[in-house]
Amino acid sequence: MKRSLRLLLVVLLQAVSSLCLGHEGFHTGFEAARQPDPGRTWRFSNTDGFVRGNFLLCRDGAVSIQRSTGEVVVIPLGQLSQADRDYAADRLGRIERLNTHAPMRLVSLQAGGRVRLESPRPPPAKFFQAFERKGKVRLKWDEKYLVVESNGLPDHQMMVGITAWNLQVPISHDYSGNNAFRIPIKPTPLAKATAAPLLNAIAVGVNGVPIFNPIKQDGRTDTIVAGELDRYGGHAGRGDDYHYHLAPVHLAKLVGKGKPVAFALDGYPIIPAPEKNGRPTIKLDELNGAKGRDGSYAYYATSKFPYIMPGFRGVVDWSLQPRGRGVRPFTRPLRGAKITGFTRLKDGSSRLRYDYRGETWLISWSSTDSGGVEYVFTNPNGKTDKESYERRQDRGRRPRSGGRRELSDREFDDLIDELNRGEGGRQKKTREPGN
Repeated sequence: MKRSLRLLLVVLLQAVSSLCLGHEGFHTGFEAARQPDPGRTWRFSNTDGFVRGNFLLCRDGAVSIQRSTGEVVVIPLGQLSQADRDYAADRLGRIERLNTHAPMRLVSLQAGGRVRLESPRPPPAKFFQAFERKGKVRLKWDEKYLVVESNGLPDHQMMVGITAWNLQVPISHDYSGNNAFRIPIKPTPLAKATAAPLLNAIAVGVNGVPIFNPIKQDGRTDTIVAGELDRYGGHAGRGDDYHYHLAPVHLAKLVGKGKPVAFALDGYPIIPAPEKNGRPTIKLDELNGAKGRDGSYAYYATSKFPYIMPGFRGVVDWSLQPRGRGVRPFTRPLRGAKITGFTRLKDGSSRLRYDYRGETWLISWSSTDSGGVEYVFTNPNGKTDKESYERRQDRGRRPRSGGRRELSDREFDDLIDELNRGEGGRQKKTREPGN
């Protein structure tokens, strides 16, 4: 029996070295000493430089490469050539497929030679895989939750087509660590459904983008009818945080027909509803949900109101869910403006174009070396005005130089109270901007 256990341990250790860590240059004995493997040539996207080494692992949007000297270098995927990014994604995909089918996942060797084991990859994780391979989302999990980390920005073009605009633009947000999305692996049903809030994310797309209630914070305005959403059903909120107000049904092209394109924060999946002539072909309950043939429950996204679930069938622990933190005061609506263009520039900045009173205006923005954001406003005559803001851990609305006056805590809370007093408003006030 002991001999069998020792043999099993040897096999497991070899699996860790050759599969889970993905190392390509695996040699044994005198062969490795006689002929060190120089490894693959990894080229950078913005320079002529390169590094040689073997693929070791890929996680958190970066690839670890082991050189022939034994040194391990970690390079962000975005700095590598497209061919090398594709290669790393393929290697990661192979490892994920092995881990998905294995009863337990071998991760690494701890100090002292112990093998560390993790719980199996939870079923919801497979629907995030296409974006995990791109480095757009990072997944972690324990026995209860699938943890989804991202910067909140999608791959697709944003903001174009909006005709009711508040002058906000989409910047990256840190949804990671304690500020990540936590999706219950096994939803806990409620005895009575609860309403979906108006000032918080209620779900997250499989691309890592938050999803809000289709009704805005005043409790009565349908965001799509009001012209506030782009062609993908999203916009930038008061914290310059991009989020959807509709389910991202366009992601079905990647995840597959009839598969989840998002997960509600109570753990139930959100699936595009099969429709005919604009009406669902399945019977939905008051939460836009239904049970499948196997008895599992899901919410469905529809092309007509309420578009997505108006409440939760399961328990949501709001203390575990993230908040977006902006860097500047939220701005006022610019009535009559229409967003006509959005471009990601090669230097990492973004630019938005809008028409107002027959003239074209521009806003561009980029991250600063200190982690803040600089905004450049260009009028139709080419004159520019700059505003620069530092990120804050608490409220994130104090300008570093220039910019508009920051609202005090009391002023901000009074404004939220005023919004909630509007007809149909029914949300408790919150101290965080986000919609």
